Amino acid sequence: MKTIIVVPTYNEADNLLVLVKALYESAPSNIDILIVDSNSPDGTGRLADDLAAKSGGRLHVLHQAAKLGLGRAYVDGFTWALERSYKALIEMDADLSHNPADIPLFLAAVTAGADVVIGSRYMNGISVINWPLRRILLSLGANEYVRRITGIPVFDRETGRFTGYRGTARRPRVGERAETMGLLGSALSGDSLRQLAHEVRTPLNAIAGFAEMIERQMLGPAPRAYRERATAILEETQRLQDVLDDLNEAAQLDGGTAPHDPEEVDCAMLLARVTAALGPLAADKGVTIALAIAPHCRGVMIDPTAAERMTTRLVSAAIGLARPGERIAVELSPGDGQKSETLLAVERPALIDGQDEPALFDACDIDGEEDGQPPLLGLGFTLRMVRGVAESCGGTLVIAPDQFRVRLPAIAAQQAGAEAGQAASGAAPLA
Repeated sequence: MKTIIVVPTYNEADNLLVLVKALYESAPSNIDILIVDSNSPDGTGRLADDLAAKSGGRLHVLHQAAKLGLGRAYVDGFTWALERSYKALIEMDADLSHNPADIPLFLAAVTAGADVVIGSRYMNGISVINWPLRRILLSLGANEYVRRITGIPVFDRETGRFTGYRGTARRPRVGERAETMGLLGSALSGDSLRQLAHEVRTPLNAIAGFAEMIERQMLGPAPRAYRERATAILEETQRLQDVLDDLNEAAQLDGGTAPHDPEEVDCAMLLARVTAALGPLAADKGVTIALAIAPHCRGVMIDPTAAERMTTRLVSAAIGLARPGERIAVELSPGDGQKSETLLAVERPALIDGQDEPALFDACDIDGEEDGQPPLLGLGFTLRMVRGVAESCGGTLVIAPDQFRVRLPAIAAQQAGAEAGQAASGAAPLA
């Protein structure tokens, strides 16, 4: 059976040689390899071309013009393979988290007649290494969601990767198109997202509770190393709790419900508080926050919690994606004078320079994940949530070439309009 292994890459130059060698050793010699490189700045694509030139036609390279996301890389890779009559397709990661020695097991199952073969990290305990706690918890939570909500047996559903397919598919009929339906461009409805948050929050609270007991030595003395590890677990669980709050917020916005009740929010005080809270994150990454708040910035009628979450997520995303030594300008101003508004502008990090709006909104896997704290749910999710919160109070998110700009309507103009109406009718405010 004509078979190919599809491996998306982005900045995997350090792993590619090891991976290809392992695949050569583990997979039969009649199985080909396709590297789908997303224009890696570290030279992964060039290295793949060199390996392909020496492979005798066994290794192929498909170059994407830009980083369009993991899903698009697999779609492009599968399309390339099906157009060349491959009958079995195997997908796997390039970060060495999947074991090439398991390839023969996939092939045996497909040869025996299986249409789909799935490798799982959780069949016998947890068989992953070098993953941070937040990634393991998110992966476990996603698997629990799949098991309870969809009824599919436990497997690695977090990304859907390392899955064998038989290369048989129906081409779309004339006039037929696939639509992405669901929350913020995902396949999840708002109700499904709320259910996911509920299912994940319960075990997460239990983990945080036990970690706090160790940290505070509530059950007796604990070694210092254990207490430090418990503190780290608490920090990670708090970050995941923030993610669950974001999911709930997104579910509300998806249902057309504005978050809670709007109040007058002093945007200058809010931004000063948020940037101060994010100072340690910036310091850990070696990033400088250049805060500039212009005078006469007016308040905005918006839910305070939603406003703080929106501001925090946007600024922290910029910090998380910035490189050490980079300077991120965060500015608040009364706008450009065309209408009464308050403008929050956050400078785009160099890492996402040149990416257009569709690419940014689709981004879920930005290089640098292990360096600092980029958005856990992806930059695309963060931008969609920011846009949703802004629009809920009559504002908008503008993607400029060098900035993310959140334009919010100021309330002072509304008050001035009301006073002008009073004056025109002969009424005047009490002194």
